[in-house]
Amino acid sequence: MYRDALDYLVGANIDDAELTVLFVIEHVFERPYLSLLSNDMMVSSDQYDQVFSLLNGCVSGTPLAYLLGTVNFNGTTYDVAPGVLIPRPETEELVQYSSRIIRWLLNQSITSDIFECGVGTGVISIELSKLFPSLSFHGWDISSLAIENAVKNCNRHHISNILLHHGDFFEGIAQRKCAVKQQVLVSNPPYISECDFDQLDEHVKREPKTALIAEEQGTAIISRLIDVSIQQNMILICEIGYDQRLFFQEKYPQHRLLFIQDMSGHDRFLVFFPSFFQLDDDLLNQLSQ
Repeated sequence: MYRDALDYLVGANIDDAELTVLFVIEHVFERPYLSLLSNDMMVSSDQYDQVFSLLNGCVSGTPLAYLLGTVNFNGTTYDVAPGVLIPRPETEELVQYSSRIIRWLLNQSITSDIFECGVGTGVISIELSKLFPSLSFHGWDISSLAIENAVKNCNRHHISNILLHHGDFFEGIAQRKCAVKQQVLVSNPPYISECDFDQLDEHVKREPKTALIAEEQGTAIISRLIDVSIQQNMILICEIGYDQRLFFQEKYPQHRLLFIQDMSGHDRFLVFFPSFFQLDDDLLNQLSQ
């Protein structure tokens, strides 16, 4: 069956055909592929049909994560539903750098509330909440589908220190009356321009457009995140487009913005620190690694 499935995807010019076939087979049989080989398992007609039904979905352009209903993030399985942004490997790096900033604060006896704009599946806040179970997390999303998906993942991973809000983050944060020097804002916001969206692969276009596209050539939401962080003295760490660094440097020349490259060498993460934070070499070295 593996060879039939692989030939089918290769013939349809599907990228990563081998991995896709393995993921689909393991999903249908609910066992690792090597275990299937070692036990010389027989394939029923129903299982064969399930495999090729999923492969047909791939060929038609549906993202594999939507077909399987799950996605692997940071080595952990999360539910993901159609209509909710699928987490990317770059966002695993966002969690990594966010955790370094939060740990740096805790080492200085600063206990922070952690906010997330655009919670999506919930993977960012959930991964951070597992690392810092004593902290309080708040996540916003304008999509009811995303909130439902995030709640499902919180329940799946037994997370109780995240409060999810269905609504506009910027309206919600403006209404909060709390200490302004102890907040961290994390976000994977929309940062793709309408023009760039048109050039994306078809399977990416199946994801929610509102989670991908922002006005002003993709910079509008990030600018609002920086503005609210400046106003409320929040630390901000967020993803940005690979070609947006110069724009934000020129727009905020008097504010302390750091830029971190992803594993591909692209400027991918923006960090804003309010001026009253005294940054030490240890933190700067951690953010540059």
